[in-house]
Amino acid sequence: FPTEVSFVRKMNIARATILALAALVTGCGGHYTVTRMVDGRVYEGRFIEPDAYASYLRGAIAEGRGEYRTALAEYENAAKLDDDDPEIWTRIADVRCKMNPKDIEAQYAVTRALLRDEEYGPAWVVRASCEIARGVDRVQVEQAAMRGAEVDPRSSQSQILLARVEDSRSSQEAKNRLVALTISNGDDADAWLALAAWAESHGEPDLETTGFSRVAALSPTKWKLVADAAARLAGDGALRQARSDRKSVV
Repeated sequence: FPTEVSFVRKMNIARATILALAALVTGCGGHYTVTRMVDGRVYEGRFIEPDAYASYLRGAIAEGRGEYRTALAEYENAAKLDDDDPEIWTRIADVRCKMNPKDIEAQYAVTRALLRDEEYGPAWVVRASCEIARGVDRVQVEQAAMRGAEVDPRSSQSQILLARVEDSRSSQEAKNRLVALTISNGDDADAWLALAAWAESHGEPDLETTGFSRVAALSPTKWKLVADAAARLAGDGALRQARSDRKSVV
């Protein structure tokens, strides 16, 4: 997967932004929970104090723009105001890893997230993706990704990371996992994008075409990726399907 880690990172940014923008506070008395809608799924989490949440929101917006230093400053301010939320520490870890995969503080941050909630799936995903970026042993990546999949079986990110690990020992296992993911999460553009990336790196133009066609249908915002793939596929002899892909994003 030559570009898979970047796909995962983009998904993390999107999830962080959606988390920040789609929170509804519910509850009674002094006990509050926050209902968050992420990728069409509902998550219940602890209430974050308003000032901390404001910093978190500013951090998510800055991260989405690629302004990582600003995002980190806002997330760290949110952590000072609300030290107990695993979500905040996960974002700190992810941004630090993007800035420098070898930053020891990134590892400390994701550890803090998991100490606060050992079953917080996104933290395991960030740990695995950061370890990939650092080039650590495959076993460590697989353990983190498997734990993420265990605590959140519906997580596309965990499955994509597991396929990344499997591909180093069995391309067929990786392919099977990604195909199964597109079957179970058929409306997830990132699942199809990961399958298309695998097909591209393994010389399977028909599967690549199918993957990018679904991406085009599910996520018009990814039109440039699809258009680039269409042009490449045309050059590889898949002209008819490439033209179809291009039309689907016009």
